Amino acid sequence: MKAVSEEPIFLTRNIISLAGKERGLANMRIGIIANSLLYGPLSIRKYLQGILVGFQICKNMCSNLKLTLLLTNMKAREIRQMLNVVEVISVQGIRDIDVLHIPDCGRSPPQIRLIRKAYKFEIPVVVTNHGMVNTVLPSSIVYGKVFSKPFLWDLMGLLKWYVIKKSIDAIIVPSRSERYYIAKALGLPLERLIVIHHGVNRRLYYPRPKQKCWTILETIYGMANDFILHVSSYQPKKNVEGIVAAYALLKRRFNIEEKLVIVGKQPKERLLHLAIRLGLSSKDILFTGVVPEKHLPYFYSAAKVFVFPSFHESFGMPILEAMACGCPVVTSNVFACPEVAGDAALLVNPFDIKDIALGIYRIIEDDALREELARRGIERSKLFTWRKSALMHLKIYESLMGDELY
Repeated sequence: MKAVSEEPIFLTRNIISLAGKERGLANMRIGIIANSLLYGPLSIRKYLQGILVGFQICKNMCSNLKLTLLLTNMKAREIRQMLNVVEVISVQGIRDIDVLHIPDCGRSPPQIRLIRKAYKFEIPVVVTNHGMVNTVLPSSIVYGKVFSKPFLWDLMGLLKWYVIKKSIDAIIVPSRSERYYIAKALGLPLERLIVIHHGVNRRLYYPRPKQKCWTILETIYGMANDFILHVSSYQPKKNVEGIVAAYALLKRRFNIEEKLVIVGKQPKERLLHLAIRLGLSSKDILFTGVVPEKHLPYFYSAAKVFVFPSFHESFGMPILEAMACGCPVVTSNVFACPEVAGDAALLVNPFDIKDIALGIYRIIEDDALREELARRGIERSKLFTWRKSALMHLKIYESLMGDELY
């Protein structure tokens, strides 16, 4: 068996066009750690894919700039296939880039070894921190228990952040809310953190014809009833138990006909036991498991309401995806959820089951409200684009080189 190289492998491609006027940034090379394109959490994969697409969209607005994807393992073939990179132009050491971007951090800090290497070669470092829920919520909510191995790992991660924070030139965060809490947790001035909102893939997420949606959902997933929708990969902070409890309350009080559909990887048996204890039938809730992303717009477009009452979100991509598809949204009134949703959703207290239930009931019973929120959601989602996000990333890279394009 061949040893796995720990040196980053560079897949170089002119994703940013060499068209445009010379402005002092000729052959500027941005190195982006790309491991998460293959096996990172879904939200981080979407972020990384989104900014790469954004770079391609805004390429004609840039001067001579070369984007380089860095891999710290031997997954070059899969990355080439994913991004349609036909040719590996060069495989080099880290000293050959001008700015290093580590896009997949959060509770897990960037590798100290990589930061030290960049510091040795005087390479500016940009890090994207996607959120540190462990610093703002109790351990019982973050991990489902007070003490656990993940708690200890996150504690070690926080200590590593303190060790390397002075060696990082810019920290990108996805929301103003998270900017405040990360700065507080790491003891950093707010100006060290730059807010860049995520975008939404509007080529995938847009309103679909209801009849087409129902044909697909009935054929593939056996669905035939109006439904309330939740989409997530289970974490205690997603408050899925709260959704089940709110739904049970609605069934008891109002005997609503809508089913509850929960999409994503979930502890199905445990949640079903909770539902039965609350007086629900196993037929009231459909757990689809993980579905292909291309099917998500059909769920969003067909649902009566999307419910997302998280205890914490550093951004909340599903809120945007649902709104882009014209699905009315009920979400939390804490952390980044109101920042993303604006006035295009009903905001509820995620710690109050009655408030969650009331938000859901208002939408499913009020046709005019449902149509108004759908309209507002579509318009608000247009404010969040990967092109805009990519341009802001480029401004940060350029500022670290001491020259501005715009």
